[in-house]
Amino acid sequence: MFLIRTQFLLNFIVIIFVLLISSKSYPQRFNGGITMGISNSQIHLDEQGGYDKHGIIAGAFVNTIISDNITLQAELQYIGKGANYEKKNKKQILRYIEIPFLFHYNFLDKFRAGLGVAPAYLFNDIVKVNREPREENRSVFKSFDKGIMADFEYRLSSHIGARVSYTYSITTFRNDRDMYNNVLSFKLNYTF
Repeated sequence: MFLIRTQFLLNFIVIIFVLLISSKSYPQRFNGGITMGISNSQIHLDEQGGYDKHGIIAGAFVNTIISDNITLQAELQYIGKGANYEKKNKKQILRYIEIPFLFHYNFLDKFRAGLGVAPAYLFNDIVKVNREPREENRSVFKSFDKGIMADFEYRLSSHIGARVSYTYSITTFRNDRDMYNNVLSFKLNYTF
């Protein structure tokens, strides 16, 4: 299973590399920056709805121009996901390092819409019942989460952008049952 995940990631990186090299008409110009925001998440198929688990997002990004209206952006960010079960007084906290790769279409000078993949590595999980941490069998969680991401950004200035992103797992993040991360996030970008 680990080999399949590794092969998927390697294939994706090779495709991105080929696309970057093949953009001959544009000089290799990269922009970088930082991103920070709030994630609102839920776990799909957990018998409770609502984006009621709030977390933080913090990270960095780099992007490059592919064509007149297309840019490719890679990000590295910490993101909190999970679910809040108020009726059970229980909270599922999932902490990931996420690496989104997005193709953005730029339009009307201040807007851009993006679509891409968002693989993530789970480095910490906590279950709290009545605000007390509870031991959870670590083997029920998969180490990697594979998601797809849609993104919309409005440029407030030449350096600052406000973003709304939606991410949905395309594979279950648990080994014992089908559950999917579902995240709506609001972020601010600062481009150097």
